[in-house]
Amino acid sequence: AVAVAPPAAAAVSPAKPAAVPAAAAAAPSGSPVVIDRDPTISPFDKVRLRQIAYEKDLARREVERAARAARAKSRRRRQPPIEARIDLEGIVSVDGGNKAIVNGETVGAGDSVLGARVVRISAQAVAFSYKGHRFTKSISK
Repeated sequence: AVAVAPPAAAAVSPAKPAAVPAAAAAAPSGSPVVIDRDPTISPFDKVRLRQIAYEKDLARREVERAARAARAKSRRRRQPPIEARIDLEGIVSVDGGNKAIVNGETVGAGDSVLGARVVRISAQAVAFSYKGHRFTKSISK
């Protein structure tokens, strides 16, 4: 076996230490050097990954904004309850029974107004049924 001596240029003089990376200088002797980035990702790839993350965040924010706008719009479109939308204007007695004038329309028992079914018409009030809920409208004097 032949012993090979290190080249003279590679020898380090004791007065001047060799340049050491900052991460290696901060690490205690004997511990491995930790690199804070993936060496397989180029600086351009890092920039592109940040751009993709930024675009995803923008898309997420846009979806949240659209959802908030849709919720606000649906809150504005709520109609008043059916009882408030039905206006009993009068009750007329005819030979076949009573008829009611509701929202400008003459209706009898069994007819529908705005989806509410007329259940019964008396001399002073009309009973309605809407989605299983019953309510009565009276003639105001």
